[in-house]
Amino acid sequence: MSGLRSALAVMVVVACTAPLAAQDDAARAVPNPYQEDRPFELGRELAVDVEVEDVRWIAVRVAALEGEPPRPGVDSTVSVDLRFDNRSKRGVDLVVALLLEDGQGAPLQRLSCPEVHLGGGKAREFRHTLTAPGDALLAARRVYLFLQVK
Repeated sequence: MSGLRSALAVMVVVACTAPLAAQDDAARAVPNPYQEDRPFELGRELAVDVEVEDVRWIAVRVAALEGEPPRPGVDSTVSVDLRFDNRSKRGVDLVVALLLEDGQGAPLQRLSCPEVHLGGGKAREFRHTLTAPGDALLAARRVYLFLQVK
């Protein structure tokens, strides 16, 4: 009887954890190119969780360099961190642009990242260093995301 209880306990654990594991792996399929407006906070990672032609855009983060907070009237250097997972066998080129917007969706500043290559079956984080006006960084409350997979 204890063998039956053990087997039942294992089945319950598997049944309860399998949906959680599948949920972590789920990404919303979207057309190429992907475009979407999202809430934004400087320095906070944004979970994108979309899949474009077998390439998953996991997250994006725009942050001021440590010790250099943005100031009004002064250009600031920011890091743009992008995380991707290419689930296809073919290598792809990725074109990413971010449009910082105010709370009403009015454009403030475009951040165009250099085109990057992501090999087939590879997951990778890319970091770009860009310059943007401090006023735009401080006022940004939304970000318009753009990704094209080539």
